[in-house]
Amino acid sequence: MVTQLQATVVYATLVSASYVICLYFRAPSGSRNSDVVIRSRLIRVTAITLSNMLILPYVMVNVLHTAKSYSDVVRYMGLIPTHNTFMDIVKVLGLFITLFAGPVVETFSWGLDSFVEGVLNYPLLQITRDFISAPITEELVYTSVTMALFTPFLPLVDGYQGLDSSGVDIMKLVTWTPLLFGFAHLHHAYGSLKSGKYPAVFVMLNTLIQLTYTTMFGLLTNLIFLGTGSIWCCVIIHCWCNLNGLPKLSVDGSGEFKLLYYALLLVGVIFFKNGFWSTVIGHDSIINWAALSQK
Repeated sequence: MVTQLQATVVYATLVSASYVICLYFRAPSGSRNSDVVIRSRLIRVTAITLSNMLILPYVMVNVLHTAKSYSDVVRYMGLIPTHNTFMDIVKVLGLFITLFAGPVVETFSWGLDSFVEGVLNYPLLQITRDFISAPITEELVYTSVTMALFTPFLPLVDGYQGLDSSGVDIMKLVTWTPLLFGFAHLHHAYGSLKSGKYPAVFVMLNTLIQLTYTTMFGLLTNLIFLGTGSIWCCVIIHCWCNLNGLPKLSVDGSGEFKLLYYALLLVGVIFFKNGFWSTVIGHDSIINWAALSQK
């Protein structure tokens, strides 16, 4: 007999797959950066995201029986801002700005004119896709919806009815959705191979790096989501990370500037590691962290 947890894992996997499938099912051909393809994908991911969000309360209450009311599901999804949300966003964003202190300094070392010129030369549709649509829709699907599915299996604070989580490996639950998020980016490899512009070995290596990065990022956003109780913190952080990309290991400039860059990278990592938990656990979290730490 299928357990509630097994059924939840299957449904979460289907939700994850739906986001990628909608990008390719009867999709227009062409480069991912062509206007026609971008417009089509913006419409598709918006539609599938809204569909998954609207269906979720019914599924959890009436099919999976993991929530007692629709309002509880909405709370699990972290959609409604509170008076704490803005400060949570500021604190978490500050933490990530510190992590990217090296790249930030490098960007502004180019001069304000170069930075503004780079922004103005970036196509509007690609800006919409990379810094608005992707952060919002990916976080709503891969964090809000999927983590809402697993939230009832976590220890909850008083006022929220959780399920019996005895025998449940909490870390597997928290890391499962980041894997879904990471694997969802494998379609980029398909597009690169199909284009024929890059050797297969290069594509596979790049895909492995991207899979590792996106999975780790998904784990961080899961913890931020559980800690703050707000999906909007995750959306802002996702946008910030898309804007910065992976920090470069090699930079141009004088020896003193390179030393400063690497020092800032190191300080950023140390500060991020030491300040993460105290920053992300806020007043709106519905997770019983004391009980969770004992598992």
